[in-house]
Amino acid sequence: MNRQNGCKGNSDLATLGAIVAEAVDRRRDGQAPSAEEYWRHYPHLRSEIEAHFETIALLESPLAGPLRRGAERGAEARIASLPADVQDLIALRGGSKRPWDEIARLLGRPEEELRRAYARAIKTLIDPAGHSEARDRRR
Repeated sequence: MNRQNGCKGNSDLATLGAIVAEAVDRRRDGQAPSAEEYWRHYPHLRSEIEAHFETIALLESPLAGPLRRGAERGAEARIASLPADVQDLIALRGGSKRPWDEIARLLGRPEEELRRAYARAIKTLIDPAGHSEARDRRR
């Protein structure tokens, strides 16, 4: 991934989407990417990157380790509150671990659009009220 410091606004969202997609792909390739290796390149996105990595762990390992039953129920309820097409995307990518090109073909949408939608869904699941953005604006 091309890492550029100093991203602002919409480019931050694009950067986060690219980080999430890359981290998920790397995990599926057997690697163990850490949030720290990304936030070192984007220190202004540290809290968001760490939050995304927590959600990646939840979505990529639904039975992992026991991820506290209360947290699982909370995540399930938040997923159920998302639009049906986003739930399908989460099921295909997070649950079934399908590759992006296959998901794009199945849903008839461009891969990059789906990657962005997935990243937005993860962000919504992590911080449904948008607290991290408000906190960051106060800094």
